[in-house]
Amino acid sequence: MSELNKAHDRVTDHAAVLLRTTIDFIERQFRELGRPDAAALSVTMMSRIQGAALLANTFGDASLMKAEVGRIERWVDELA
Repeated sequence: MSELNKAHDRVTDHAAVLLRTTIDFIERQFRELGRPDAAALSVTMMSRIQGAALLANTFGDASLMKAEVGRIERWVDELA
């Protein structure tokens, strides 16, 4: 269970709004690329970004984030 689900309060609600807003934005970008699977792709992209950010922060290694961003950029190029 994620940390956000352990205490459902205003902070959790605000975090959910921020994540949903970002996922919605990413989905619109994939739709602009003509992707019928834009909703699924947006969740995948956000999951990759959040996972990389968590690992980079946990290990104090920004290169983890940089490497994942590069992979995401190549992935998006392949999808386009």
